[in-house]
Amino acid sequence: MRLAKLFLISAALLVTAAKDVEASAAVRVLTPAATLGSGPSRENSGVVASRRFEDAFWMINDSGDEPRVYLVRRDGSVYGAERGTATYLAGSEGSTRDGYETPGVLVGGAIYVDWEDIALDATFRAADASVNGLRLLVLTYGAVWVFERASLNESFFSGTARRLAIKAEQVEAACFIDAAAEQILIADESAAVFYELSIDELEPVSASELKRRHLELPK
Repeated sequence: MRLAKLFLISAALLVTAAKDVEASAAVRVLTPAATLGSGPSRENSGVVASRRFEDAFWMINDSGDEPRVYLVRRDGSVYGAERGTATYLAGSEGSTRDGYETPGVLVGGAIYVDWEDIALDATFRAADASVNGLRLLVLTYGAVWVFERASLNESFFSGTARRLAIKAEQVEAACFIDAAAEQILIADESAAVFYELSIDELEPVSASELKRRHLELPK
């Protein structure tokens, strides 16, 4: 629980600290890597990598849909989106059944009001973290940030940081693609596309700048 709270607090504070940098940094115009298929193309607001299936991501919309979760391939296609005989995941091999036309998994009994993010554990995080908890990915409308710390007992402000100022239509969701947290996937709500970045494309933030921003945060 303490670690989960740290993720949430760190993400909120880091977003605040990022705002004045984004206006002045060199901006990267993102190029789509894939176009999203039916379902998550409506108004996606959350994405997280599947722990079981390689290059697959769970996604949600924040409005204009049913309470539904979608499993999306890295190329943007949606599992179960094929009409007639559709493939859906069942165990490691997958199965087929006739007449399955609606993609996604309907969440029974859920209240669907402005869903904004999705995670794979029991606690909400306003960002994504690497499997080992040492890297934190934070997305704002104007930049991508990755913070790294040496151990779980340390603050992300005590470690290193990288950032890349970006330009896209409306990005609201991002996650690490791989377990090593070297690749980043970003979902664009308005354009209904995926963008991909390597962590090496982000520029290092100096220790002095990171420390200054930490001290400027409200106590």
